[in-house]
Amino acid sequence: MVYVGPRHIPLLLLLLGVLAPAVAQPTHVPGPISVQPPAELGFFSLGRPEEGTTAPIKSRFCLAESHGALPTNAWWVPAVLHTSTLGANYITQLPYVFTLEAAQLRVYYPHLEATSDEVSHTYPTSPWSLSALAPLPTAHCVVKADPFTVTFAWTTNGAKVMQSTLVRGSPFVTMYYTSAAPVLSTEQNVSTLAVDGVEHACNGQGLAGAQLTLQFEESDEEWTVFLPPNTPVRCISGNSRTVVEVLETSFTGNVRLALSNNCTTGRSPLCDRPGSPNRDLAEFRSALAAGSLECITGASLGYDEQPEAMRVTVQWKRERCWARSKPGELLLYALPHQIPLFACEEGAQVAILPNGGHRNLRGYNRPVITTNHGSLWVWLVPNLPMPWVSDPDPRRLEALKQAMKADETWDFGGEVLSGMIDSYFGGKELAKMARLILLFDELDGAGQGNVTLRFLHDLKARLHNWFTIKQNPLMYDSVWGGIVSCGCKAKQGLDHTHFDGWHCANDPRKGECTIDDIMAEFGNGHYNDHHFHYGYWIYAAAVVARYDPTFVKAHDGHVLALIRDIANPSPADPYFTPWRHFDWYVGHAWAGGIYPLPEGRNQESTSESINAWYAIALYGEATKNTAVKALGKAQALLETLSAKYYWHVQAAEPIYPKAFTRHMVGILYDSKVTSWTWFGQENWKVHGIQIIPITPMVHHLFSPEFARKEFVIYDRVCQKDPSCANGGFKVFAVAEEAFVNPDAAWEDAQKLPAATFEGTGGGGNSRTNLLYFIASWGRFPHSQWRLPDPRLCPFEREFPWEPQSESHPWRKVAAVVGATAAFALVAWLVARRPRWSAEERRPLAAAPSASYSDEA
Repeated sequence: MVYVGPRHIPLLLLLLGVLAPAVAQPTHVPGPISVQPPAELGFFSLGRPEEGTTAPIKSRFCLAESHGALPTNAWWVPAVLHTSTLGANYITQLPYVFTLEAAQLRVYYPHLEATSDEVSHTYPTSPWSLSALAPLPTAHCVVKADPFTVTFAWTTNGAKVMQSTLVRGSPFVTMYYTSAAPVLSTEQNVSTLAVDGVEHACNGQGLAGAQLTLQFEESDEEWTVFLPPNTPVRCISGNSRTVVEVLETSFTGNVRLALSNNCTTGRSPLCDRPGSPNRDLAEFRSALAAGSLECITGASLGYDEQPEAMRVTVQWKRERCWARSKPGELLLYALPHQIPLFACEEGAQVAILPNGGHRNLRGYNRPVITTNHGSLWVWLVPNLPMPWVSDPDPRRLEALKQAMKADETWDFGGEVLSGMIDSYFGGKELAKMARLILLFDELDGAGQGNVTLRFLHDLKARLHNWFTIKQNPLMYDSVWGGIVSCGCKAKQGLDHTHFDGWHCANDPRKGECTIDDIMAEFGNGHYNDHHFHYGYWIYAAAVVARYDPTFVKAHDGHVLALIRDIANPSPADPYFTPWRHFDWYVGHAWAGGIYPLPEGRNQESTSESINAWYAIALYGEATKNTAVKALGKAQALLETLSAKYYWHVQAAEPIYPKAFTRHMVGILYDSKVTSWTWFGQENWKVHGIQIIPITPMVHHLFSPEFARKEFVIYDRVCQKDPSCANGGFKVFAVAEEAFVNPDAAWEDAQKLPAATFEGTGGGGNSRTNLLYFIASWGRFPHSQWRLPDPRLCPFEREFPWEPQSESHPWRKVAAVVGATAAFALVAWLVARRPRWSAEERRPLAAAPSASYSDEA
């Protein structure tokens, strides 16, 4: 027998503190980085027409906190835009896809169709319709939105009939009815119906219950309708149509719909084992029942930087779906890139279920459920250094100094000096000079000191010119709420004070802009690609701010306006919509704006997106603005990780079907993945656009293993096509070669003609920057290239379980006392805690395996 006396109590508390998970810390919700009116900064007010295809449909915006700035690129925005001429305006929530109509919400369950070049969502089975019999809704509008949810309302004569909060990753479609008669329907026949577990015929007879489970032979699916207890209903099925009606003409409350089994017999193409139905769903059904009791009404996002990780938090706002129901848990689906990020913190613990998931364009979505009535998700995104420049190989320094002399005489072209160039290519030229300034400064001592100062003076002058220019100016769009480029209608005249007589013939002050032209400036006026464009500008401003405080004093407001346009973190800023581009659920940005496409949101170049967030982080560092630095770094870290899952096709994390044989994604849409770009289908264009611009962030984005396989393809297709071999995209091929053979890349970079670094493809690049990148390759620890491993909680619960009112008191005491008494020991143990291999991930081991390609 072992005696435990009073002298052992401190040791016991210490051990309990070590074993218990860390207590979840409060969420840091970012506030506005500025609220300065754009008019005070001298931005012209854009005279956008309030009617037309580029104007918002005002009746579809009934935001309770509307202040003039409207979302333009968010995942749900297609639902409030003009209908696409190419098809329906789908919005992709995952695991479902929706369309909104005046009288109904349609719910689609996507299947996958793959070829060697693309993967698409298809909808071979009939969607569900959620509506009301009386009164019949006649219009819909968006009521509120946040980074993870959006709420729509349907009205009749201005009175609200039904309202739905769509939640990213939720298995539940929730509709709240107000004094209405709910009706759900789908165009297929029921094979079996169960009400509260008792089988019934779907023949129109009156029934009562809280849970209707319907199986459909045609789709091989099982759907469950959740209602308040003892709700009177009837089910009618026949002639390829099934209707579920609530038999109350003035029903007020929630009705919930969920797909509870996507493979009931084995006939569905989504079955993980063809010909065999899903098995072992007991844990998932238990979780689905627990999740059905809690309705999510919103969410708030927070983030704060820690030494080893950027801590991102999602605070879900929840309420009982029905007042008299018992407490439940939050059940949601996590995407592949999220699974390894979940932190093990008391109050934020989740369990990852081994079954009940869905496979779509985001790979296998896994069910994740909170424990002990938690409402917090915590992700720990691995922290990575974001230096201004990397450390080159010391053996290359002298050669670099000699190579730089050729770039000493570089200057902006006349179109940049005159301000006529568009915001994208103009931004690339500004960023090129900014990059040269950094490299000249690093290599100072070879006579470049004066050159650095000259370049700095020129870049500062060009930025000042752009912020105050009267040719192709940046303007504030008060209709949507954002900074747009007016556009230049170039004309050559006799006035040679302009660039070779060329000038912008349109007058912005008269509203003579090109914003209605989707092709002008890559659709800048449609809010396409703003983060691509302005990311270069912000990068250039960051470099100037690093060396010249007077620039910050004069133009900090202008730079912050660009940052607010693409990444405003707070709804408290009345002039810009929060998170115009970044989608925190999928982990990356969306480039497509207010031009509707049936495939939904889209983005092409992740590297240019990451460059925007990197630039924001650098500007925050240069101006000692910690909020701005964290804003940029949080997005840069998460998108760098997300790109490795959804753009870089890797065997270690199979996302797409085996039939898709490409190794790099060109354009990723909400509902389609392609192996081409907006400007061509050539494979070398797909590779090149994912490595631009060449900065230290490329080191993080491309792992050596992936780059070795990619370069073989990139080099082969580039050499075969003179447009690549003799053009600007050869620069990116040589940059990627550095991951394979730095010495060969060094030699190839020196052989490139000077013209390679100019023009549409090469513009924004320089030989100095390319050589510096090659000389710097491989000087980061290899661990930074690995995808993170899951952080599994030691107190993970089994399913089913009995919900408890609160967590065990001893665990809270132990966590606090132990952490306080033995911080050093805790840190040591955490640092030495073994990582979990793929084979050891117990909650994931039973996840259905996919017949996907091992090629990447």
